[in-house]
Amino acid sequence: MSLTSTERAFLQRLVEAKPTNRDAGPAAVFFSNEYGIGKRAGRYVHYEERHFVHAAQLLRLNGLPTQALGSRASRATAAQYGGMSEKSGTLAPHEGEIAVVAGHGCTLNGMPWASPPRMCIVSTAEALKAVGCDVICIVENWEALKAIHDYRWIDVSSKGVLYVFRGDNKFSAAHVAALVDARPEPLWAFVDFDPAGLGIASCLPVDRLQKLVFPAWEWMAAASSNQRGRELFAQQEPQWGSTLDRAKARVVQVAWKALKEGRAGLTQERMLTAPGNDAQP
Repeated sequence: MSLTSTERAFLQRLVEAKPTNRDAGPAAVFFSNEYGIGKRAGRYVHYEERHFVHAAQLLRLNGLPTQALGSRASRATAAQYGGMSEKSGTLAPHEGEIAVVAGHGCTLNGMPWASPPRMCIVSTAEALKAVGCDVICIVENWEALKAIHDYRWIDVSSKGVLYVFRGDNKFSAAHVAALVDARPEPLWAFVDFDPAGLGIASCLPVDRLQKLVFPAWEWMAAASSNQRGRELFAQQEPQWGSTLDRAKARVVQVAWKALKEGRAGLTQERMLTAPGNDAQP
C-alpha cells in the first residue's frame, strides 16, 4: 500500500509516543481494522507493545522513517526514504538563505574575494561569518542587487562593501535582520528614493546607519520630476509619512526632507542612468 501523509504521521506518532489508547478516529480505526494495529473497544483503540512493533514494520515496508524528520530536515535527508517526497515536511527551499554580492575589498577566510559582475551569491548567515567586509549595504530590490556593478556612480571610498538583498517572499527579511544584528559593521542602505524605500532604511539600527546610497540630489530631483515620480510619492506617503516624520537616523531625516520638498520619488532602476561617481555622503 501507499500511505498518505496523514497515515504516515499517525503511525510515526504511535511508534514514538507508545500510547496505551487513542480515540477511535479514522486513522486509528483504519489501521486497527486493516492491519490489526490496535484493538477497538468502543470510543477507543487500545495498544500493546506488539502494535508499536507492527506499526514500525509497516512504515519500513513502505520506505518511510519510523520517526518524523522534523521541520528542520533537509530535502536530501528526506530523499533517502523512497516512500516519501523529498519535499514532505522538510525545510522550505530557501530556508535560512541570504542573497549577497561581495564588492572589491571583501575577504573570504582572510583571502581577497569579490563577486563577478551580475552574479549574486546565495548563502546563510552562518556561512557568511567567513566573509570580511568594512560595510554592509542593504539593497532593496533584487534587480538592483544583480546589477550593482552597473551603478558606477556609487562611491565606496575604497571600502569593502558586502551588498545584501533585503529579502522578499523567497529570501526572508528576518534572516537578513538576524545577519545585521549578529555583525558589527556600519550599515548603508541602497533603496528606492520614495517613502517605502526610506521606510526600509529607517528600520535599520540607528546607531549603525551611516549612509543612504543615492546619486546627487540635483540629479534625482530632475529625474523624478514626472508623473510616475509624483505617483510614487502620492501612493506611499499616507502609509509611511508619519513613520518617516519620527525617523531618528540623520541620513533618513535629510532624505525625507528632500523627498517631501520635491514630492516625487525615484526607483533604483532609474538611478542606473545617473552620471559620474558622486554618491551622497
